[in-house]
Amino acid sequence: MPLTARALLVALSLTVLAGASASALQAQSPSGAPPAGKGAPAKGTPVVVGPPLGAFAEERVAVVPIQSWRPDTTGWSTSIVWSQLRLAIDSAVTTALQDRGMGRRWAYPADVVRIARRNPTFQGDAYALGVGRWRAMLPEIGSPIPSPLADNLRFLTALGDMRQVLVPMELRVEGEVTLVRLVLVDARARTVLFAGDLVVPGGASVATGLATRMADLFLEP
Repeated sequence: MPLTARALLVALSLTVLAGASASALQAQSPSGAPPAGKGAPAKGTPVVVGPPLGAFAEERVAVVPIQSWRPDTTGWSTSIVWSQLRLAIDSAVTTALQDRGMGRRWAYPADVVRIARRNPTFQGDAYALGVGRWRAMLPEIGSPIPSPLADNLRFLTALGDMRQVLVPMELRVEGEVTLVRLVLVDARARTVLFAGDLVVPGGASVATGLATRMADLFLEP
């Protein structure tokens, strides 16, 4: 029997994420459970087969624009114009998901921006939803979404008739390593479903590489 999105939350916290090695994905598990990519699944726990977040591919998920950028003091990231790279990443993520057959089931970054701008009652900014607290510490699965992020995401998902939101929180460069922090949330329940730091290619291929790695979490190549 295929896993539901709810059962997947438990499976993710206790099993090895299939297809995502520890070198590529540093995921946050609930307190007391081993990080993804380490340890063995508990007896009786359903094993995730295929993309680690594949159960959510059948849900209606909103992907918000990537929220922040933390360059290194040297190397390729010093010459980046963030406003341009952000748009390139959002476009690449949309293309990667649609090319794998996602179609219009999900709402992509440009859709979220349009929803926000067309509704004057929304006082937030789709490019600055309030992820500051999560930049310093990876949130735990099952933990509450902090304000004002929780309110902003709930408002946007209510307008778009969605529940889950994928938040690419931050792209950061640490020497030769480039990572993107991803958090998947249930905006209605205001809780974290998944959180992890995904290692992505740096340099000129960062946008397409990041998009490919993100798509790999949900869909087969």
